[in-house]
Amino acid sequence: MKVSTVNDNKNEHALYLLCAGGLAVFFISTITYIALRTGFVSYDSWYYLRLAESVLTNGACHVRGEYFAVFPCGYSAMIAGLSWLTGMDVFHSSKVLNFLLLCGSGVLIFLATGSALFGFLFVVNPVVLSIGHYTWSENAFILSFSMIFYSLTKMYYGNYSLKIFSMLMLGLLIGVSTRYFFGPYAFLIFMASLMVYGKKVSIRAFPVFAVSGILFLLYYYYNNSMTGYGSGRPRVTPPESVIYLTVNFFEYLAKDFLVYFISVSPLLVMLVVFMYKKKKPISDFDCTPYLFLSLLGLGYISIAFVLRIYVHYDLYGTRTVGYGISFLLSSLLSMACMRYYVKVYSLVVMAFVGVLSTVLSHKDYYLTFLDENRGADWGQTYQEAISNYSSGLSISGAVVSFDVPRVKRYVAENIDIFYGENVVVLSPKAAPYNEKESYYDFKERVIDSGMECFYDFSRVNSQGDFKKIVDAKYALDIGEGALNNIVLDFRYSDSVRLHFKEVFDPGRVIPCDFASSR
Repeated sequence: MKVSTVNDNKNEHALYLLCAGGLAVFFISTITYIALRTGFVSYDSWYYLRLAESVLTNGACHVRGEYFAVFPCGYSAMIAGLSWLTGMDVFHSSKVLNFLLLCGSGVLIFLATGSALFGFLFVVNPVVLSIGHYTWSENAFILSFSMIFYSLTKMYYGNYSLKIFSMLMLGLLIGVSTRYFFGPYAFLIFMASLMVYGKKVSIRAFPVFAVSGILFLLYYYYNNSMTGYGSGRPRVTPPESVIYLTVNFFEYLAKDFLVYFISVSPLLVMLVVFMYKKKKPISDFDCTPYLFLSLLGLGYISIAFVLRIYVHYDLYGTRTVGYGISFLLSSLLSMACMRYYVKVYSLVVMAFVGVLSTVLSHKDYYLTFLDENRGADWGQTYQEAISNYSSGLSISGAVVSFDVPRVKRYVAENIDIFYGENVVVLSPKAAPYNEKESYYDFKERVIDSGMECFYDFSRVNSQGDFKKIVDAKYALDIGEGALNNIVLDFRYSDSVRLHFKEVFDPGRVIPCDFASSR
């Protein structure tokens, strides 16, 4: 009978576990404090916060009064629940929730494998800490993943209690209700469990996976009935070539692998020293859970690569691919270190790894501490920035704007706060996130809204500055001759660009001019 690693490592006494856990909590607390003070709110984050407000006040997943399904509502519901329990606003609740999700994930990895080092590396690395700064549903995803990993690993070691099955079901429900990506990934988790943990575990777990899959499909069908699309909006076919996407993918992998290895370099040095001294490895160490998680990391990376070829969203980056790198490298490195395990050295090394991981998670922010020429808004808190964020315009109706400013560094623009509740922003649809909209279609959309319309050029003071905005381009392909020969295309249609160049009036707000349409 297999014996869990938890039972194999009884020399991990309470003091060591307390110190290791305390280090993890310290670094997660550090990024939580920074996020609370600075913001770390992206364009998507605003939608999660709007949904949380809607759940809290109306008990519904609405944005601007309409059912919203572009992002699943599960993460926002969790934010709303914590806000309701604590009385905090949704912004503060989102950051505290992230803290709880990351801490819970680390604990579950430890409980599943018995390795405090593994639990630490799983959550304290540049990828997880980078994402942990932001109000993003990926933070709920990592908890759901940890719950599933914990449950399947316990089954592998012979525990088939109701508690374990309940944990598996809850983990799957959190996953499918927080990220659409989790649908195909859950299928991969099941297949990986069959390959690594065997038929007995996968057969016992199959009904739970099947039920969660059915619930995911029902949610997708409900979204379709409410919005006309299973994921809340039409998904644009990626305009980039497969060659460009492939090159971009491997460029990202090379960059993030390097960052990860730099962050764990103290641990790598310790491992090499121990191996050089021929320290005897643990002979009865069970590496199966580590191999299982590394396989799930490879699967995550593979799905992220393939999915982006067929569905357009953000290019390959830490948010879209990073967890796969984290799963793969944290499991393989932990497995190697566990075979040469020394508590005293690992605690010291974990502290160094934590510092490097925190700094490298957002090095542009943390290294700014040393920059005397940092931006004027750098030291401004999130609350201070929001309180001063306004267009200052006394208008109502539809506004066409090409230059809504960010709230501050690390806090994205928010048109609802900037213009106020009496204004609807109707700007021309642009590539690559939408099909380019012709000027005629845009004009008809504005007229059909029935609202008085204004062009807001108040923050653009010259033709040259405006030209940079309307003539902005995005990467499309790789040309002949060299990988850095990037083929670009305009974001806006030719007719839109021509019209707005004609009517542009520097520094002013003017009525919409449809008379000069082309």
